Amino acid sequence: MQSSRAGLARVIRPALWLAAFLPVAPALATSCDAPAWPVVQQYIAAWNEHDVLAAGTTLDAQVSYFSTSAATTRQGSQVVLDVVKGLTGLIPDLRWRVLGTPVQACEQLAFEWEFSGTAQFPAQDGKPAASRPVSLRGASFVRVEHGRIVQLADYYNGLTMREQLAH
Repeated sequence: MQSSRAGLARVIRPALWLAAFLPVAPALATSCDAPAWPVVQQYIAAWNEHDVLAAGTTLDAQVSYFSTSAATTRQGSQVVLDVVKGLTGLIPDLRWRVLGTPVQACEQLAFEWEFSGTAQFPAQDGKPAASRPVSLRGASFVRVEHGRIVQLADYYNGLTMREQLAH
């Protein structure tokens, strides 16, 4: 029962977050200083170029980051950059693409995505080197202030990710 409540909370929380800013979208759109989408596009491009430094230029130093895998919110750009470095190192041909059209209300953005590639596992503990295709769909919620990502939340099936990345 506790597990299904946690799963439901993971689905409802982002929906409530999105619903909280959608009703004011017209008001925000007229006073928007810097839309979020161009910044998020730069962040995604940095992932696809496997450029950790470029990803860092899109992040506020104190960015708040939540991911399903960690199941907690962590602070600081280095946390996000460690994820970029780790996944692009493990999946050298990783591609991250946006599915559909993002939903935006000025500085806040929600979008569905898919990343895919081939995970490369080195020989370790008597196991031979191996490679395995990886494909994962998810959704992200982003808030941008002054041209930098200040809040980033990634939601996806953590079990699927762990299964695909198990060696």
